Amino acid sequence: MNSLVHNRRSELHIEGATALLGNQLVRDVEIATFQKGIDSILNIPKNDKVYNYSSIWKPLVEELKHLQKDTIRQTTLCVYSDLQENNGNWFSVHRSADLKLLETNSEKVKALFLQRASGILKGSSNINVVVVYQPQTMKQDKVFAMMKKLYSEVFAEMDISIEFVSHLN
Repeated sequence: MNSLVHNRRSELHIEGATALLGNQLVRDVEIATFQKGIDSILNIPKNDKVYNYSSIWKPLVEELKHLQKDTIRQTTLCVYSDLQENNGNWFSVHRSADLKLLETNSEKVKALFLQRASGILKGSSNINVVVVYQPQTMKQDKVFAMMKKLYSEVFAEMDISIEFVSHLN
């Protein structure tokens, strides 16, 4: 599990184990420690006054490159994000010109995203990306729908599976 938030990276990892050869008491402690680590990452206080938006594409590409190194295991990458890219150097949904470009010429925006996905191998059938987000306002819903369409097209071009989950029941 990774958390990328404004240059901070928190990582947790637990090795797979078999019940037949393992010590269940030790394994229970490892699992409990892992779960406490997840809780601590998820409960880090947020500073709502700074960094309302962030760049998601660059860390996502880096994570995909990392995951592609393991060609044996099936991996699901869960991304909890509104996908509202905010990179002042190349694309931001918070810049009206870029948002207009996304609405009117999504192929050009797709090309921008694919250009910044260099190094990702096409056809990673062992990786499934799941984006989880539930819009709270009509504006968030509209922008997320556009970004969802864009991500679907970009991932189809890279031949990597992506799905979107917004009903969190």
